[in-house]
Amino acid sequence: MKLDIFSWSEEKSDGFQVGKGRVQILLSGPAALYAEAQGYETLVGYAASFDFETSEALTLRVDVSDKARKIRVFRQRPNGTTTRAEGEVFTNIDRMVDESGSFAEVTQALRQFKIEQRRVLRDLQIERRQLQHERAKLRAAPVEPASAQIEPQSEGAQE
Repeated sequence: MKLDIFSWSEEKSDGFQVGKGRVQILLSGPAALYAEAQGYETLVGYAASFDFETSEALTLRVDVSDKARKIRVFRQRPNGTTTRAEGEVFTNIDRMVDESGSFAEVTQALRQFKIEQRRVLRDLQIERRQLQHERAKLRAAPVEPASAQIEPQSEGAQE
């Protein structure tokens, strides 16, 4: 077992609360450990080390038969697998954990720009095809001669 001294905390031997789940207790000497819940008390065991699981919150008490010797009680509080969010909250699904918020905003703006750029290029291609189609129609259509000649207007004539 690898010992992490910062995960162990000293408790009072006359009673302390533990939550539901795994409980690890180390004593400085062998002693009786009692557990109490909902008004019932039972003996957990007599030893210097305890490792057990509970189905509900309990109050544990260490009973030393010889009052002359002092028993120290240590309980392990392992590091949790989750932490409460502080400061920046990571909610962007495509952001890596090590990215900052401003970097993610730049990445998002760049993606929006690329989407807009693709839309504009698509619109330009559609318009180009329409112009080519109209130009092809004009080239294929026969040229009609002018049927009437324009008569020059005299300078003195008014409308």
